Amino acid sequence: MKIRRTESTLQQELETTTCSPEQQHPTAKDGPPSPADEPPSSTTVFLNRKRLKKRWLCSDSSIKRREKDGLKATRIGPRAVRYRLSDVEAFERSR
Repeated sequence: MKIRRTESTLQQELETTTCSPEQQHPTAKDGPPSPADEPPSSTTVFLNRKRLKKRWLCSDSSIKRREKDGLKATRIGPRAVRYRLSDVEAFERSR
């Protein structure tokens, strides 16, 4: 048997499960969060390792080494890695 939820019931559930802004994005530093600390938006462009290899004309091991040097990688699974285009461009400017 399905339970029908009214709009007021859904609103009450939402109010009880909503976190405060401090609980949603805790930061260890003072001030506003930097763009790198924010979760990706729906319009964020990501590169996979294959496309990054073509962009930089390098090998997988070179990209892994650059991750250790500060290139930010986003893991989307146990083996899948993506790189934000904005992070890649920032890394390129820093070199």
